[in-house]
Amino acid sequence: SLAGAKLDDESLKYLAGSERLEWLELAYTSISDGGIENLGPLPNLKRLTLVNTKITDRVASKLAPPALPCLEELDLSVNYNSINDKTLEFIKRSENLINLVT
Repeated sequence: SLAGAKLDDESLKYLAGSERLEWLELAYTSISDGGIENLGPLPNLKRLTLVNTKITDRVASKLAPPALPCLEELDLSVNYNSINDKTLEFIKRSENLINLVT
């Protein structure tokens, strides 16, 4: 878990494209849209927690296939005014998604 860690968007470049990563918790970090873009595709990620981050709907497409084809759980809670219908339109493309928290 990287929850609460002092990460910036550049830090996520080191995780980009990781094929072994299945769970990523970035809650309560300063990660923004740039950080999500730096991650690139994560082919085996099943669980992503983005509670109280600085992401917006601008990266909605990065939270769904083909970027995250195996995603089963996504937590976007406490992202006030940044997650909207546009985000949900992309997320509903996730065939494997079981749990969505907003």
